[in-house]
Amino acid sequence: SLGDGTLVAVKKLDKVLPHGEKEFITEVNTIGSMHHMNLVRLCGYCSEGTRRHEQCRNRIIHCDIKPENILLDENFCPKVSDFGLAKLMGREHSHVVTMVRGTRGYLAPEWVSNRPITVKADVYSYGMLLLEIIGGRRNLDMSLDAEDFFYPSWAFKVKC
Repeated sequence: SLGDGTLVAVKKLDKVLPHGEKEFITEVNTIGSMHHMNLVRLCGYCSEGTRRHEQCRNRIIHCDIKPENILLDENFCPKVSDFGLAKLMGREHSHVVTMVRGTRGYLAPEWVSNRPITVKADVYSYGMLLLEIIGGRRNLDMSLDAEDFFYPSWAFKVKC
């Protein structure tokens, strides 16, 4: 907690990762320019070098919506965190072409088929997260048979 008693989450850059610094700077620039009741708020950051980021009015594609990246505040209000893989795009753009990024089990079909990505990719990931909450199991469970390890396929089979 800070001197005034404010509780904070601290993310420390892991120097071992080859692209760790780049992802951290991306995350700082992204979250520093966004303000929303369901996003974590950046209180500040420090680094050895000095970086200046400017306010922007871009769209954001998080690229890694999953349970581990949803934090709850003291009122249990969900906050999206970890913007290291996020992509910013100008308001005039509707999609972006980029390398596959994110976590298996939450990736939208567009990622797998190498098509342009839109904000709908995050909606798909959020849907996968909700399916886990409702179903009470992770959507990928490698300990199960091949036909049951991907929860959405199993749920569809059981429903029909």
